[in-house]
Amino acid sequence: MVHPRPAGIRVTRRYQELIADTRQQYDALGALLLDENELPPATTAEYQAYAKIAEEPRLKYADASAVVDASAHDLTMANLFIDRAIILAGKENRPALASFLTAMRGTNNRHIRELQSFLGKTAWEDLVEEDDDED
Repeated sequence: MVHPRPAGIRVTRRYQELIADTRQQYDALGALLLDENELPPATTAEYQAYAKIAEEPRLKYADASAVVDASAHDLTMANLFIDRAIILAGKENRPALASFLTAMRGTNNRHIRELQSFLGKTAWEDLVEEDDDED
């Protein structure tokens, strides 16, 4: 009988936590949008209309490292949109929404760091261009 490697078990557990966190975030964001007198997407079609991260069916056949790398990139892309939403919430004087989105960004940063650690990388390595010009 073949037993999964400990690293594989850790990756599986991490994804279970990431999925649970993401579901909680979506539910909480939906409730907050209702509190802010906004209507969150309610159907799969509406979610797909707003989706900015494309599904990649080839990942089904990829090794764990490729899946982890793609996940870190997806979270980094999500952060770009969260950053824009934080700015917009500030301009619209919606401090509760801005605060929630800021916390969401922090949670995503933690997930990115943890995923990157499975690849032997620092949090933003190969994800974010760092400015070499430190004047």
